[in-house]
This record gives sequence, structure tokens and C-alpha cells, in this order.
Amino acid sequence: MVKEKPPLFSVRGSHLLIKTLLLLALSGLALQPFLKPTLTRSADGLLHLFRLVEIDHLVRQGVIFSRWAPDLLYGYGLPLFNFYSPLSYYLPLTLHLFGIPLIWSFNLSMAMGVLLSGAALYLFL
Repeated sequence: MVKEKPPLFSVRGSHLLIKTLLLLALSGLALQPFLKPTLTRSADGLLHLFRLVEIDHLVRQGVIFSRWAPDLLYGYGLPLFNFYSPLSYYLPLTLHLFGIPLIWSFNLSMAMGVLLSGAALYLFL
């Protein structure tokens, strides 16, 4: 009995490719501000960058999970991470530890959030 070779492009694989390209095309306008080398203009973007710098400083000192931000509030310190979750800053921090500058890593993590939310909405529907 001769075993047939699988087709080079399957129908299932081509549907996945079409869906991925459609997701990228539809989210292209939303991704445009994140592809610039500057911080995206927003009401609280600079505050998020300050928090990212603070977490980067703490991780480089060996403090992985901190509740206290010692350099914020004019150097007096602030219990920021008791009230605001720091988990959203660990993805750009990971990108930064691989050598990507802080602003680029922040913008890339926001772009990943846009793409993942589009994929999650598709899966939900």
C-alpha cells in the first residue's frame, strides 16, 4: 500500500493564515502609535514609564516583588504596589532585560496587548 503525502497547504492551515493576516490588517491602525521610537502620547504614559524604571531599578538590586517604590514621591518612597498591580510592568521589563530600550519595550508590550486582545476577542466570539 502506497502512503500518500500530506498536501503542502492544508485548508485548516490556510484559514489560520487568513485569520492572522486579517487580525494584523484590522489592528494596523491601532498599532501605528506603538511603532514610533518615542513614548506614546497619553494621559498617564509618563507615569507608567516612571513605574517601569522603578521596577527595573528594584529588580537589578535583587528585589523581584516589591510593595514599596522607594524612589517615587520625590525620593520619600510610596507604597504604590500595595494598591496598583505591578504585573503589567514585568513583560516590558523582560524585554528590557534582553537588551531592548525601555521605551521600545514599553511600546512593544502595549502592541502585544492590542494583538492579544484582538485574538482573544476572536476566540471569544
